Amino acid sequence: MNYDIVIIGGGMVGQAFALSMAKTNSKIAIIEPNNPNPILGDAHHTRVSAITPTSEKLLKNIGAWDLIKRKHAFANTSVWDQNSHGSLDFHAQDESLDHLGHIIENDVIQSALFTALEKTNIEFISAKLDSIEKTHEGYQVTVDINQTLDCQLLIGADGARSRVRD
Repeated sequence: MNYDIVIIGGGMVGQAFALSMAKTNSKIAIIEPNNPNPILGDAHHTRVSAITPTSEKLLKNIGAWDLIKRKHAFANTSVWDQNSHGSLDFHAQDESLDHLGHIIENDVIQSALFTALEKTNIEFISAKLDSIEKTHEGYQVTVDINQTLDCQLLIGADGARSRVRD
């Protein structure tokens, strides 16, 4: 199968990148072995991200911001190092801002990204990466469901232990 872009990893980063490329009319596939659309319950999840105004703008531009239903603005924050006595305090009012950012559950962000992706032609392939080979035209990616994908651009969004990076 031929693609312009293959993204290895369908978490927040992979999905956000795919959405940012959706308007280019590129043929895009995301390879992800796990469920890319987390089930959201009433209970809040403890894995969260602090979303800055710049990241908020990105999420708006790719059509995911309004799909995020649980977001909590924060107006101040403190940063410190456990091994020293120094700290920094940031306050939105010092910069004439309403807020410094939002705290949002990672699952809520990923669910919103997935919902936005459903309105595109981007293909999700539920598989694990087997191998990558550099070709004259780009890359050939083989996944564990005996499928081979050819692409011009390969994106590694597969986390800290990235096989793409290796």
